[in-house]
Amino acid sequence: MAEANFDPATLSPLQLVGDCYIPALFIVAKDDNFILPSHTEKLFAQYMGDKQKILCEGDHNSVRPR
Repeated sequence: MAEANFDPATLSPLQLVGDCYIPALFIVAKDDNFILPSHTEKLFAQYMGDKQKILCEGDHNSVRPR
C-alpha cells in the first residue's frame, strides 16, 4: 500500500468506471457466486468506452471456452 500511495480497499470500481474509455471486454460466468453477474452488468452499463460482454456458462472457477 505504501508503494502505491493509496489503500486498495478504498477503491470503488462502480465509482470510477464511468471515467474509463479504453476498449474493454467484460467476461462473466452465469452462475458465479463470488463476483456476481449483476455486478458485471452494473460495470458494463456505466462503462463509457467501446465495450463487449461475454456471458459464459458455469461459475467463477469453471473452464472458459476458447
